[in-house]
Amino acid sequence: MTTVCNAPNCAKTVPQTPGKRARLYCDANCRNKAHAARKANPAAVPTIPAQADTPPVDMTLADVVKRDLELGERLETLPGQLALALAVRIGSPGTTASSVATLSKELRVLMAEALAGTAPKQGDLLDEFSERLARKAASA
Repeated sequence: MTTVCNAPNCAKTVPQTPGKRARLYCDANCRNKAHAARKANPAAVPTIPAQADTPPVDMTLADVVKRDLELGERLETLPGQLALALAVRIGSPGTTASSVATLSKELRVLMAEALAGTAPKQGDLLDEFSERLARKAASA
């Protein structure tokens, strides 16, 4: 992927290396020119253009939890409501990383409890194979 140099009056392309921080300038001269321009006009701050490769996220964690609980018909249960409240809390601004780690573990437990005993609405071949194997083992 390549971007355009953010220095004033420069239109050179800047190759980007995947997995590394995005480069803003093509070389040290452009970086120095941009620094001088920022000192002269602090309102002109260069920005990195948004990547078109990243798809927009339409659903929040709370939306996904609510959808899964509705599919399992467990939204109105106590564990279902607690799981939904935790999902909202995880997605709220100001939640620290350590809080997210703790809350996500609890959310996993609550979702398992809320959806316990519900059959998946859409099974794949592995689910069908596991069920057949369990029936065969039970009959033997």
